[in-house]
Amino acid sequence: MENLAELKNLLKNLLANNLGMALDKTLQSLPDSAPKKSQVILLKGDENNRKDEEIRGILSTENNDLRKRQIRSRLIDLIDGLTEKDFNPAAGSFPVVTALSPKFIIVFAEEDAEAARMLNRHLNILKLTGRIKIYNVNEAEGGENTLKRAQQEWADSDYMLALVSVNLFNAPDWFGLVYQALGEGRRVIPIRIQRFDYEDTGTGLEKLRSLPTQKPTVADFANVDEAYTNIVSEIKRLLPRM
Repeated sequence: MENLAELKNLLKNLLANNLGMALDKTLQSLPDSAPKKSQVILLKGDENNRKDEEIRGILSTENNDLRKRQIRSRLIDLIDGLTEKDFNPAAGSFPVVTALSPKFIIVFAEEDAEAARMLNRHLNILKLTGRIKIYNVNEAEGGENTLKRAQQEWADSDYMLALVSVNLFNAPDWFGLVYQALGEGRRVIPIRIQRFDYEDTGTGLEKLRSLPTQKPTVADFANVDEAYTNIVSEIKRLLPRM
């Protein structure tokens, strides 16, 4: 890696002249395991969409300029916030917190409500004994209030359990919450519900250690209770010792 101060200056100089080149250089500079790389990928996607809409003539000059300024502003903030840690991210196992009763938020698409119910059922003994706190994203009542409440609950949570399925990738609100958490470097634990190919999506989700550990997905277990028993056993390793 180049000297961090020099790299920041280089990126800002590129940004002053060419937004696309600045985005590309930032992507190239960050290691794949860096959480902030997900944020840059999002910005790159926003910029590609803006350019496409500009070419198709469906953006007014005013909206086009506004979109470009917003992307530039977000990239400047990201560049200013880069630290040495972003280039040497910790690898390996799940990060452990020291809270006496860690809070877990369970994020899932509505189509996977049954999987969330099963997970909660197996985690319930830990909840009842005060070992953990749990919030499910669909506990609030519908619409924007559900997402807003989930965002508030996530703000003071220790871990996110993301139930990964094709449904999650097709639920913009909940996938957006997971993606934001990844970009912020928060503690996200993917729980693979069903098989589908999300490798090389650029989200960073596929690079995280995931559960269950005994089989590729929950759906691969002949007995679904065995899948959740395995998941809860791994989660218990994160909890402070009694």
